[in-house]
Amino acid sequence: MTLPKIAVKTYSVKLPICNKTIKIRPFTVKEQKTLLMTASEIGEEVTGASRSHIISNCLEVLQACVQGDHDLTELSVTDFVYLTVKLREFSVGEEIKLAYKCPCGESVNPVMVLKSMKVKNIKKGSDYEKELKITPEVMIKLRPPKVKESMMMSEMESGDDLSTSILASCIKEIADAETVYDTSDYSIEELNEFIDGFPIEKLKDIQKYFESLPYPYIKITAECPDPDGKIDVEVKDIFDFF
Repeated sequence: MTLPKIAVKTYSVKLPICNKTIKIRPFTVKEQKTLLMTASEIGEEVTGASRSHIISNCLEVLQACVQGDHDLTELSVTDFVYLTVKLREFSVGEEIKLAYKCPCGESVNPVMVLKSMKVKNIKKGSDYEKELKITPEVMIKLRPPKVKESMMMSEMESGDDLSTSILASCIKEIADAETVYDTSDYSIEELNEFIDGFPIEKLKDIQKYFESLPYPYIKITAECPDPDGKIDVEVKDIFDFF
């Protein structure tokens, strides 16, 4: 006799960057084990390789829980983090008890409410792309980084080459006075060589662009045992949500 199938509720999530609505189901016991193993791998220091491995495991679970045909590696990192947090909220509840070390040395246990997640730097109607002049003759168009760029970290050593390659992947177009160049027609090595020729001061403008992009966050406030102390934390990295 065949065992009964378990009915699963689905939820709709509107993603903040691409504005698409995706349906997801809560993760199963087996998928939760994968996430718990992933969480246990997060130590004091998250390296590029371990970050990529953790994102890969989260992506595997998320892809299984998403309804319909969606390539989640094409999501922006912001949308990926947002969807991951919503999946956890729908699967195991909206509250997570945290352990923080106060400046006074005492431990406190504030509660992080996943339902209170907000997204900073949202601009209505924006595609979050930006045109930036590198020289008076040459312009680039930047786009937000995608999940597939984050996974690139496992394939390369840390350092300037990694940073340059991730930046290269976020350049959508290059233009001069006569031609617009689609970067998908060029290898990562060719784009890295192009970036190596940038004036140093332009890297600050590029950094400002990435810092201005939207990101999900949850604000946590907790009382410190010290009467004059207070914990005020903004949780925003995907690893913090574990």
